[in-house]
Amino acid sequence: MKSVFCVGSCVLAVLCGCGVALRTPLTVQGFREHMESAGFEVGDATEQFATEGALTVYVAMNDLYQVEFYEFDDEFLCEASFLATKTNMEDIRGAGSSHTSLEYANYNSYFLTTKDGYYVASRTDATLLYAAVPLDQKEELRKLVAELGY
Repeated sequence: MKSVFCVGSCVLAVLCGCGVALRTPLTVQGFREHMESAGFEVGDATEQFATEGALTVYVAMNDLYQVEFYEFDDEFLCEASFLATKTNMEDIRGAGSSHTSLEYANYNSYFLTTKDGYYVASRTDATLLYAAVPLDQKEELRKLVAELGY
């Protein structure tokens, strides 16, 4: 009887997300404001990424790298874009690389470290954040992604 209760409790915990809260997506304006306050130049790149299917695309750049933020009108289209980006990232994995993949109710994240760089793709609802940086910028990007809530 105890084992049935334990198994039932484990299944319930998995189905309920183990207490993981839903993540609130960042707005385009919130992305722009945060990145500008962090010293990035931010621009609307929607026309450049028109084939991606996103409603709005903003790119934040500093002297070393850029961070892309996509807003879709459809969560399923955003998830498809996330999965395509994740597949592209997986294609560059090599010997000695490491990755972390997270999947929850309203978000997915994929982090890849290779011998040369660090890559992030993170989706919340109908928004997607993407960045690729030189390996020596990994900690700075990790901090920035955490500050953005992705």
